[in-house]
Amino acid sequence: MICFFPDPYIDEIFYSICARYSQIASLPSVRGVLRVLFNSPNVIATLEFQSHLENLSKSLPPGGIYTSDYFIDNHTLLPIFSPFLTKEREKRIRDDMKGTGGPNLHYRSGVMASTVKSFDWMRYCPSCVLEDRTNYDMTYWHRLPQVPGVFVCPTHGDHILNSEVPARNRRSRLTYTSAEGVIPDKVVNKQPLFYEECHDILLRISKSIFRLLENPHDPVGFEATRRFYLYRLYEVGLASSTGRLRSSELLGEFKTKYSKNLLTLLGCNLEDDVEENWLLRLIRNHRTSHHPLRHILLLDFLGSTLNDLYGDTPEIEKKLFGVGPWPCLNPCCEKYLQNCIDDIHVQKSGDNSEMQIGIFSCKCGFSYKKILPADNQEQKEAYYAISYGPLWESRLIDLWENPEISLRELARILNVDPRTINRQANRLGLSFPRPGGHRLEINPDDVLKEKIEVPPDANKYREGWLSLITGNPDKGTSYLRKISPGLYTWLYRNDADWFRTHKPVAKKTISIEERVDWQNRDIELSSLVLIEGNKLLSEPGKLIRVSISSIGRKLGCLALFQKHIDKLPLTKAALSEITEDQVAFGKRRLHWVVEQFKSENTFPNRWQMIKKAGIERLLIYQDIIDELDKAMDSFRT
Repeated sequence: MICFFPDPYIDEIFYSICARYSQIASLPSVRGVLRVLFNSPNVIATLEFQSHLENLSKSLPPGGIYTSDYFIDNHTLLPIFSPFLTKEREKRIRDDMKGTGGPNLHYRSGVMASTVKSFDWMRYCPSCVLEDRTNYDMTYWHRLPQVPGVFVCPTHGDHILNSEVPARNRRSRLTYTSAEGVIPDKVVNKQPLFYEECHDILLRISKSIFRLLENPHDPVGFEATRRFYLYRLYEVGLASSTGRLRSSELLGEFKTKYSKNLLTLLGCNLEDDVEENWLLRLIRNHRTSHHPLRHILLLDFLGSTLNDLYGDTPEIEKKLFGVGPWPCLNPCCEKYLQNCIDDIHVQKSGDNSEMQIGIFSCKCGFSYKKILPADNQEQKEAYYAISYGPLWESRLIDLWENPEISLRELARILNVDPRTINRQANRLGLSFPRPGGHRLEINPDDVLKEKIEVPPDANKYREGWLSLITGNPDKGTSYLRKISPGLYTWLYRNDADWFRTHKPVAKKTISIEERVDWQNRDIELSSLVLIEGNKLLSEPGKLIRVSISSIGRKLGCLALFQKHIDKLPLTKAALSEITEDQVAFGKRRLHWVVEQFKSENTFPNRWQMIKKAGIERLLIYQDIIDELDKAMDSFRT
């Protein structure tokens, strides 16, 4: 048990607590300090995520407040990562910090794979140092200045300065250096001119990070975070109603608000020639961890705060159908035209048009749908019944047997078309003709007229469609629809009969069957596959994975492999023999990187080896970890 342990100061990073303990305890060796604190001599001094914390809390006197969770929430950097992780991943990181999972922490949090780099030196705010020495007769390392993206103190507005203490000591990762012994009494704070130009933005970022450290939050989850971003982007016109990003506009406005120099400073560059950059990945493919600085930057761009992220985010699709509750349209329901439907189900149409369909269901059993076009084009308010429910059907059965009510009157009472009455009566098995002999009282001329009636403004839409066909004689309906989706949608909905008879003539595909000698082709291709695969394995320069795709592209036979591989058993066996899975390719990249470093007479760190080999996502495989260990050992022999 540890008899003495210094009380942590406000916002003191755990590294600093250990440094003060090491200085006060005056133990003969650093490993002795680690053995006393963590019951292990091999703990690494790290800033972001300290491990073995459960060993420390158990060594302290019982009944105190210094638990492992207390240290994690108040003296490490996990609180700035937690909101942007899943609950499961945050728990695994927390468990690793309590236990012995130190090597995995930077991988799970996304720090290792991110281009947002940690600072090389321990950092401090000059005004905070003065306050510390006034209040405590000494200063200490604060958490906030060590966080990537913090260049301005949110309390004093001072520029954060580098000390002479390396944040990661390459000679000894077991060393703890206290702040009091290295920060001078008088500090001259000279801010670069560039920092003045973007001071307000840097100050907002620092304040956001400070709030995260001051008030730890639970994880939001990847999907909830993505949905929030899409909702806010939709509100400002940078995403469509279907959740599709307007990428060019988003990148343009983002680069306008944040200069290239600022993004470079923050490690958040957006290259012009990269289609899939970190900003788009953050919104589109939110299944992996991203550095919290990028989330904070995007929130700042959207004019949002972390508290907004925890609020109820309406789904974009549901917002398009107005604010609920919505009315029941069943005239037989006691809540007819009253707003009693609290929720809707939204789905996309199945014809690739990406039109949104809102389905409204009342407790009476009546349900209806409303359709919105993909690009929010103007349309008339139209609803379509899906299910009429038992109340409506019972009312129809009762009125159907009443000979005093005509079919038109019955349709008016039930708020549908007379033909709908007939269809539903037939579905329910009601008698035909109705009692009293009242048939459908519609003049045949009116029916004919109704069928051929031309909707208002149809002529201009028809002319536009015919012009499209004339101007694109070799194109089909799908192509015309893409270049003029609004025209297609209007005709499809409002002038369907004419539209069906005025589509481009479908072209018949003439297929010429050729007799193929699959056996000879198989023999020839199987040998070529082995030759090409070995060439890829021995080629100098940048490595290419030996895969079905890479071999197929080299031989010009990729489509053949994809569609007819079952007819080529020898080729299939050759491909299985020569191709690499991702683990095998990862090992080959490691060997290649080792040779590169040795040719440069460079001794790499573990993270440099991982980064250059590009195996961040493969560290879940034990074979890769073992191969990485062998690679690192090869530099020590």
